[in-house]
Amino acid sequence: IAQGEMLPVLVSGDDEVGQLGTAYEKMRIRLRARLEELGLLLGVSQAVASSLDLESSLPPILDAAQFVTDAAGVRLLVGAASAEGNEITSFQHGEVAAQMAALDSELLGLVEREGPLTIENLARARAVLDVARVLPEIQSLIALPLYHETNYLGALWLGFDHTRAFIDNETSFLKTLAGQAAVAIANAKLYEVSEGGRQQLQAILSSTPDAVIVTDWRDRLLLINPAAEAVFELNGAALENKPFREVLQ
Repeated sequence: IAQGEMLPVLVSGDDEVGQLGTAYEKMRIRLRARLEELGLLLGVSQAVASSLDLESSLPPILDAAQFVTDAAGVRLLVGAASAEGNEITSFQHGEVAAQMAALDSELLGLVEREGPLTIENLARARAVLDVARVLPEIQSLIALPLYHETNYLGALWLGFDHTRAFIDNETSFLKTLAGQAAVAIANAKLYEVSEGGRQQLQAILSSTPDAVIVTDWRDRLLLINPAAEAVFELNGAALENKPFREVLQ
């Protein structure tokens, strides 16, 4: 086990040895499943850390959620229930994920108000959701809010083609995935804001008649505006990240 060899023990019977073999086999199955979950979480964490593009960082989260739960469809919604339809960005995975979109707006509002939501038999939830839109393809669901600090960013929800109960370990794993999704979305939003500010600053510096040179803490060139290029007869793009003293004496 310590070396990762999850080999089954083929022992059965009603005696003590048989009971021990049965107990070991149950432990082996649980441990293998746990190791698979940890491997999936590692992959998700790497995807979130390596990219600020939601098209790259969020799909591994959807894949992991479906793999562990065997859901018929998984949807991840970025936006708030009060937003217009075109302001909600959705990501999906699974055969019936597109059909599940009919419940997106309702679930966004529910999980924002109520928190995590589990419905083991969707046919009995007609007072809560307009379930006729997805029955009989979806018969149970679990939905989790995406929060970063106190900011509500959206929801992760999974639909199943059969009625089922949700165990604690499974729910905890999905909450971890939801947390990773929230981090990915928050990072992407922060980058979008900072990139917008950088582009605005660059536009201002490019249009000013004053020569401006920007360096970092290591005295490497970050930006030379057109006025500075003209004054010092430099090619700014070719000089980025070079030591300042190598460019100007």
